[in-house]
Amino acid sequence: MAMDQILAQSAERQSTSRDLDADHHVRHFRQSLLWPLRLSRAERGANIVDSLVRPGSPWQVHTDEFDDPTAFRERHYSELVTFLPPVRRFLYGEGATGSVATDVLRRSDIAKVRVHLAGDLRPVVLDIAHIDLYILSDIDLAMLNVELTTSDVPLDVAQDMLFQFGRLYPAKWNDDGSPFECATLIELLAADGTPVAQSDYAERGKYLEYACRNRAPLVAAHWRHLVFPLAQHEGAGPGTTPRFKLLEGERVAQMAFVGMAKQEMLTRGDYVRLAFASGAGDRSALPFAERHLESFEADYCYDRQDERRDSKATTLRFMSSESAFVVVGPWNDTSFQCAERGYLGQFRHQQFLLFMIANFQKAALLMFSDRMAGAVNMLDIADPQAVMAFRTATRRELERFLRFTHRYWFQGVSSNELDKELFALSRRHLGLDRMYEDVRAEIEEMSQFLEGEAMRRQNDTMMRLTVVTIVGLILTIATGFLGMNVFDYSELTPLSKSAAFLVVLMPTVALMMIAVRASRRLSAFLDRMTNDPFQRPRRRE
Repeated sequence: MAMDQILAQSAERQSTSRDLDADHHVRHFRQSLLWPLRLSRAERGANIVDSLVRPGSPWQVHTDEFDDPTAFRERHYSELVTFLPPVRRFLYGEGATGSVATDVLRRSDIAKVRVHLAGDLRPVVLDIAHIDLYILSDIDLAMLNVELTTSDVPLDVAQDMLFQFGRLYPAKWNDDGSPFECATLIELLAADGTPVAQSDYAERGKYLEYACRNRAPLVAAHWRHLVFPLAQHEGAGPGTTPRFKLLEGERVAQMAFVGMAKQEMLTRGDYVRLAFASGAGDRSALPFAERHLESFEADYCYDRQDERRDSKATTLRFMSSESAFVVVGPWNDTSFQCAERGYLGQFRHQQFLLFMIANFQKAALLMFSDRMAGAVNMLDIADPQAVMAFRTATRRELERFLRFTHRYWFQGVSSNELDKELFALSRRHLGLDRMYEDVRAEIEEMSQFLEGEAMRRQNDTMMRLTVVTIVGLILTIATGFLGMNVFDYSELTPLSKSAAFLVVLMPTVALMMIAVRASRRLSAFLDRMTNDPFQRPRRRE
């Protein structure tokens, strides 16, 4: 079905118009999406950053403000001092020449995104603040960050953006062929407004064929364009480097900054829809059952309300769930909209890094679990080469997990009360502690299996050596008793002595080889001989 036909049908399906009243108007909307990618290299030892930053590639190594003192501002200083020293070493390195664990690449060829939301007549055009790719080469993990912003949009549009935009692929399709719970069309635009890529959610046949051939879902065309020259692992041809694999489902992690014209007009249902990124709906009703939302404020919200009764009093709400992290506040408050010292600056810097660290930890744990499952699937204890490959893969994952634990596993990142509580809230909803314990238990089980296998092989070797030693002991005692003078070879020529030596050596070697070959049966024979035939088993009283 052609895209223009789908857009026409989407317009016909619209039953309600967007709410354009000023009471529910979003003065400033900002959305950041984080997509974790598991990287794989076609050639061992290949540098991922060098593979991406090459002639013709849109990616360039990003030099941030920490490398240029003239561009360093107060907001960057506030960001730096927010974090504890171990986290600062991870994010910024240590000292002027300190190495940083994360490489940051940036592309600037895409300036805007035009989104045709399902059920809406008019497209939404958002500016792209930046598109960054964070790469942790030591554990082969990357995170794509796309930050979008727009102003003066209805609340329904903001809610549907959170619900429909961050979809890597459609879960299913409607009867008319349009993608289910996805934007009808997403276009990536250059600075002059020229489309450079667009979504292909409606091409159902292509998605079905890819899933059938590769046992994995196909990532939509506009997302594949964003991470180019990275290619999806299952569909990449030979020699393509590097490639990526999916770690999670079709929805990417996202943050949202919602500056309301009149925040006091928001209902409880509005907050719930923003927190869970569940899309627009009837403001007078809740999107989920009441019993499910009984503890919504306690479990998903962190309210920072100033109780002063003067004109500077502000209402600010932070909300965190597994689907999104959302900040809602009054846009007319200068402390909320200030990008240097206000909450907008904190959202774009400190809180973005908090959110990225938490989701990076989740992605890393998922990647470790997936790699270990792959190693176990290839294990065949009857195949020595498979056992050796399993041992090598396990040692490599143990090394990576040890590095992850000591360099990247933070249960606390800041001493600041707000940031500390927000990070704890995000970690709790992502289930990081439980996931970490599960992965560590899996690694310990694999390590115990290898230790048990090593002990078994060692015991088997010791048993064989013991049997061979017993056989050799018999010969040693016999020749020693005779003084090794059974035959007198002192008068023979050196050549005859050498021949006699070889005549004795070859049967001896053959006898030892037979003893080694039959060591298990000889061991069982010796074990039976050690049993006392006159000893009767004791009867139980």
